[in-house]
Amino acid sequence: KETVWKLNKPVYGLNDAARCWFMTVKKKLIEFGCKPLKLDNSVYVYHKDGKISGFIVIHVDDFLVAGDKDFQKDILRKLEDAFLIGSRKEREFKYIGWKVAQNPGKISIDQLDYQQMIKAIALSPERKEQKEYEASDQEKKMFQELLGKLQWISSQSRPDVRFGVLECSVRASKPTVKDIISINRVVKRLQKQSLKLCYPNFHADLSSIKIYGFADAALSNLPDKISSTHGHIIFLVNENQASPLAWCSKKIKRVVKQILNGECIAACACIDEAMLLKETIVEALNLNQTKADHIPIFIFTDSKSLYDNVHSTNQSCDLKLRREVQSIRQHIELKEIEDLIWIPSNLQLADCLTKSTASPDALMAVLSTGVMNVLK
Repeated sequence: KETVWKLNKPVYGLNDAARCWFMTVKKKLIEFGCKPLKLDNSVYVYHKDGKISGFIVIHVDDFLVAGDKDFQKDILRKLEDAFLIGSRKEREFKYIGWKVAQNPGKISIDQLDYQQMIKAIALSPERKEQKEYEASDQEKKMFQELLGKLQWISSQSRPDVRFGVLECSVRASKPTVKDIISINRVVKRLQKQSLKLCYPNFHADLSSIKIYGFADAALSNLPDKISSTHGHIIFLVNENQASPLAWCSKKIKRVVKQILNGECIAACACIDEAMLLKETIVEALNLNQTKADHIPIFIFTDSKSLYDNVHSTNQSCDLKLRREVQSIRQHIELKEIEDLIWIPSNLQLADCLTKSTASPDALMAVLSTGVMNVLK
């Protein structure tokens, strides 16, 4: 107890161990010729002759790698010499909770094993009748643990239940028996369907790739009857092939008085993430500005009022709305996005990210097949 140790090397378990490990890996990968992405320092890409040869994704001490023969020779062999590799798996493996399978023409990702581990909270018939009663300390703990599991799987592989999870999270601090019944309903919906995310092979020709963003909102539909929701899902598209890149279902941070304001906030959030994803893709593929300009971003909304406001020369009387609409107009004028396009509600793939009554079938079909025919 009276001894102070001065360490010459970092020790596993101490606060700075993870950072020291990361900096060690970073130094080695840069020495090998890899470059970290500006917007995500956990992703390293290796370019050869101006083209991408491979990449490495780092999650603590788990590496996800993909690349051609040059990448294996120039990078992977050096990586294996520099670090003791516990195990190496190819084609089909688990990575940070994902089951990844590389098949001819596609890569699939799922969490079916984790999905089967998620169980509903047991309630007696008598307890179910006490809907307005506060959850007991034990029930509250079980509710929050279950909510954490649902938040993880809905953020990684099951966007179809994301809104239901959001509804439950609003009540996490003080759940009632009614809230436990609601979260059990989300579990039932999760278990009812299985989903493997499909990432089709775009092949070498990337001249026709596009980014599609579907943005939606709902007014005062969270349990407090005041807060509103915005959601979006973004795809990388090549002709009719589509790969999901990101999705969200979130509470709008301020109270909105009309749905038009919510739809505008949803579109702006979708644009921001789509632009970030485009910048990441451009950097990873080492595209020049001319080729980068050929990755157009299209944002789809089912709000005719928002579409009309953005494409009109008139100004809204709502000052907050005017500012947000002008930002979308500016994105279009600067060619940062190609356009904001109106679609009918039955084609809005983000609908189930903002409403419990919306069917996820159209979204699930695109996610499971990698084919997008909804806009034809």
